Amino acid sequence: MKKFDRDATLASWFFYQTYGVDKKINTQQKLHYLRLLLACAKADGEISPGEMDYFIGAAFARGCTEEMVMTLIENEATIDLSTEVVDFIKLNPNAKKSDVLALLYSAMQVCAADGTYSTEEVNAVRKVSSLLGISKEELQKVEDFFAKDLSLKQEARTLFVG
Repeated sequence: MKKFDRDATLASWFFYQTYGVDKKINTQQKLHYLRLLLACAKADGEISPGEMDYFIGAAFARGCTEEMVMTLIENEATIDLSTEVVDFIKLNPNAKKSDVLALLYSAMQVCAADGTYSTEEVNAVRKVSSLLGISKEELQKVEDFFAKDLSLKQEARTLFVG
């Protein structure tokens, strides 16, 4: 019987279910991607319990180990948005536009996981978008999709939970 790498299989499933692609990223890329999500989430001065819960789930879904997640959380205070963008560019010099759009969408999700997508968080995501070369029009498409997704999730809660 074939042996599965649980973390890699979960990450592959997650990327396919979320973005429609079978995406494989190395550990360094994964960690910097997640640090960038934390940087956006803390743009309003704190990472709320809801945002942290979402972040931890997102990290595990992307194939992180418990040790990797704990290290990210322990180092959260040292995370700086601009530095993380520079590091993301260094590690992903040939990043496709679709990868950056997915990153922005993920940042919106973690920021809004506490039920509030604050002005500071919106501005942080927009800053990342600008620094990574995404036009305002392209960002607007991601924001529109994000709003639709939130609406669908609310419909699902109503349908399945009551």
